[in-house]
Amino acid sequence: MRHLIVFIILMSLSTHAHAENFDADDFMNSIRLDQDFFNGDMKRNTLNDFKGKVVVLAFWGSWCPPCVKEMPSLDRLQRDMSAENIEVVAVSVKQKGGGLPKPMLDDVTKFYKKYNINNLKKYVDYSSELISLHNLSGKLPAAVLLDKNGGIIKRQYGIINWDDETIRNQLRGYLAK
Repeated sequence: MRHLIVFIILMSLSTHAHAENFDADDFMNSIRLDQDFFNGDMKRNTLNDFKGKVVVLAFWGSWCPPCVKEMPSLDRLQRDMSAENIEVVAVSVKQKGGGLPKPMLDDVTKFYKKYNINNLKKYVDYSSELISLHNLSGKLPAAVLLDKNGGIIKRQYGIINWDDETIRNQLRGYLAK
């Protein structure tokens, strides 16, 4: 019973984690742009493919309750801001270790259908290398904001309300730099 109470408290804290602004990240100021991951067409992508855009690199998992809560606002962000040269790259990760790209993409497709995610492209970190490389394992949801050259602007853990105009205006401001 004691373990159940601790579990409920921890889930409550993680589900209600709310991040309204990005926090500066002192120890991580570069990200490997050449680490590959698969897209929905089973083709390899790297972050280099998105140079020239401000990128919201969002790590999530279908098994992560806070991620499930955040995904609809990420979907709306992509819908509303893609014409402004802001790209949401929502990368699905496995709960434990890597997986095969095709089954992972099938899971993402089912998730997108269940939750009406219509604007986000499908991406999977099949090897768990992208998330591990940047010390983000076990910290979902996580967002890394990249400038037009692929440099890290900021990083945030926890649920972000991507519908918030303050955050959207911050993103627009990074385009001007």
